[in-house]
Amino acid sequence: MSTIAGQHIASGNVPLEPHQANDFERPPPIDDIRPLMFSFGSFDLRNRALVKVPGSDWSRPLSFDALGSSSEVVIPLSDRMNDAHLGLEIEPGRGRYSHTRVVTFTSRYVVKNTTGMALQYRSLYNATQAYVLSNGERQPLHTLLRSRRRLLTIACALTDAQGRPTPSVRDGRWSAPFSIDDVGRMFVRLPTTDGESLIRIDVVLDGACLFVIMQRESQCWPYAIINHTPVDVTVWQHHEKQTEDGTPVEPDRTYVVRAGESLDYAWDSPIAATKLLVVSAMGATRRVSLQEIGEQRPFVYSRPPRRGAVTDHTMNIEVVASGPRQVLRLTGYTPATSLFTPQPRITRTNTQQSTISSAEERFEVVEADEKTHAIYRLGLEGGIGISLINKHSSEILFATLADVELKYSDSTSNQTFKLSVKWIQIDNQIYGALFPIVLYPTTLGVSVAGVSSPPALVAVAVRAKDRSYGVEYFKYASVLAQELSVELDEDFLYALMDFVKFDVPGWNSSNDDTTGMDMLDSAVPEVKPVEDGMQLYFEFLHIQPFKLHMSFMRTQRLEVGGDPTSTRYPVSNSANVPRSELVGEGVASSSGVVAYAMNILTMAIGNINEAPVSLNALVMQNVRVSMPILMDRMHKHYSAEIFNQVYKLLGSANLLGNPVGLFNNISSGVSDFFYEPYQGFVMSDRPQDFGFGLARGTA
Repeated sequence: MSTIAGQHIASGNVPLEPHQANDFERPPPIDDIRPLMFSFGSFDLRNRALVKVPGSDWSRPLSFDALGSSSEVVIPLSDRMNDAHLGLEIEPGRGRYSHTRVVTFTSRYVVKNTTGMALQYRSLYNATQAYVLSNGERQPLHTLLRSRRRLLTIACALTDAQGRPTPSVRDGRWSAPFSIDDVGRMFVRLPTTDGESLIRIDVVLDGACLFVIMQRESQCWPYAIINHTPVDVTVWQHHEKQTEDGTPVEPDRTYVVRAGESLDYAWDSPIAATKLLVVSAMGATRRVSLQEIGEQRPFVYSRPPRRGAVTDHTMNIEVVASGPRQVLRLTGYTPATSLFTPQPRITRTNTQQSTISSAEERFEVVEADEKTHAIYRLGLEGGIGISLINKHSSEILFATLADVELKYSDSTSNQTFKLSVKWIQIDNQIYGALFPIVLYPTTLGVSVAGVSSPPALVAVAVRAKDRSYGVEYFKYASVLAQELSVELDEDFLYALMDFVKFDVPGWNSSNDDTTGMDMLDSAVPEVKPVEDGMQLYFEFLHIQPFKLHMSFMRTQRLEVGGDPTSTRYPVSNSANVPRSELVGEGVASSSGVVAYAMNILTMAIGNINEAPVSLNALVMQNVRVSMPILMDRMHKHYSAEIFNQVYKLLGSANLLGNPVGLFNNISSGVSDFFYEPYQGFVMSDRPQDFGFGLARGTA
């Protein structure tokens, strides 16, 4: 093959049988960690491979050209009822093996028990078979019943006559089901002989493997309900299902919070699409979102007398953060301190229920006297210029940010930060470059009479001054970038790699004779959940769509040593340059982001011209998350989106398995959709536009 010397297929602890055309090679023994050398008969992006495991049919066709991708492979078993779930990672080799693609099959799901007691677990849809998981043990989960969602349920393991833990589906007291595809933290109630225990479940994505880590929560529950009203309150989780006559389904479990008391709470059904808590007092009910931090509309729980005050029959509802948990505070309604004010009765109603509903609608948000105290604006009409010059005193690129404006506004209740860049451009300064401009806005150069072109980049964040909620509270945050064109050639990427000077693993003299088995290590790593940092809360987080036009051209550059910006022609190794300084033929020899992108572009994609890449907008409401976790989820989300978009254009994407839920456990609502970036907008930075309840629809 012209660009691929070979492909290693490493198969963790799962015996695999690869199949290509009419050729069949027996897999190595399961305890043999030696990789399987595999190659297609010719280089063609339409090449596909089939994979099977013992007792299964052949998988759908897989492409091994999607370098850098991590995906799921679902292989149907011969019984037509179960599927085998594997993780698939395709990485470029390192050092001397950089011509080789390493295709690794791993367990898609690994379940680990650190609760301090023996557990049994099973698929929700499997009523006949369960598996025992001792304390400190972890097991791969390869086989699941064919279903739309991957749900597990757990129970305490029973013991046999010898005192050994044993599974029992019929006799076990099973917990509520939970999803093993939703990355993040969730809690389930585990029935025990002493009542119930709270189990914290962390789903961690590492490469193509999802680790399900179970641990007993001994510190605090995720929610607390504090009742400071004079009446007893009953709460339960809202069910979306209704009976045939349209009435709500009776709750499976209710909890009573006495006046002046509190209750530790966790969702009875953590897989519900919309999680709402129903609060009931004196026959009236109200649905409350525990994920919406802040004061919510007051709850009128009984019909006030004709001349009675509404405050005597109304409770204030407020959700605040207290450490890792969120607290629902139910207090008496006080108009002087509440953000809501009652309005005069407009119409009379005949039934108590409709009267209560009408009373709720009479509350409206108090219009605060919002004043702007200071506005600071830093404008750079000439813009900012950044030049990269390498160690040979040759310029690689020149980046231009034109008409840059930074604006800070301080008002009574909010602080607003806004960044606006009118024009963004990166020029390729290498002599004889195929593409003189690396990055530029695609459509902003076209002017329309009477219409001003929007900025190339706008970022806005509105931060609330109120610190009583226990988090860094952002009412609104948005990023909008206009349509961009990216044009790269091989020389430019080589020059960038030479500039960043990453270490070169596997190419120094001490490791020159390495066998590369460390690169093919099939052991499943130990992972830990990402630690929480300072908690951020976004009422409304809007990452607007990105649209790119990508071009890339190879130059068949074979330069060895010297200034990578000076020539595009081969240079012989007459100076006996040490091997550690060799660049290699058409591949990146250094590690890091630039080298990683270089390997992907040169080995898998080849030449492309104006390939459109469209990334959907990401809209989330009521997001509570730390910055490290948010950045980790964003990185995983957009990396997967870009890989799928690029490889889909080349017909090399493995669109198999269910998408991983990266944001379901940190927000109350997530949606993604696409519209043209020039149709995007960010809200103005006037303080009155960011009043109370911007994302909740109460303002």
